[in-house]
Amino acid sequence: MEIALEGSLKTHIMYKAGLSYRDLVQLIDLLLDLGLIEVTGKGRHKTYKTTEKGMRYLQSYIDIRNLMQEQKERVEPAGANRLAVLIDTCLSDIADLKGRVATIERNVTLARELLRRERSVRLKT
Repeated sequence: MEIALEGSLKTHIMYKAGLSYRDLVQLIDLLLDLGLIEVTGKGRHKTYKTTEKGMRYLQSYIDIRNLMQEQKERVEPAGANRLAVLIDTCLSDIADLKGRVATIERNVTLARELLRRERSVRLKT
């Protein structure tokens, strides 16, 4: 929406935002449905412009992003240590789960072998 503040063609928006044409069409349809942009012109001369509602949304988004960045900067030193502990815990849990999966796989293999033997014995009798 920032790209379309003054009005832009589809190709300008697509290249400026780094979108594929398919993604651009979906995004434009969504923004039009939400009333965040409007279209003027016809055919190859359609221009897409951010509406007042879109500008309010964009400003709210920028404000929230700035608040989150400020919070991150305040918390980061302590948060970095907590994050490292959390990552270590997750890695430990993953290792534990891998061990459990290996045990389950062995048990399934044993159960299949027992069933195969039992069927074999039944067929012989």
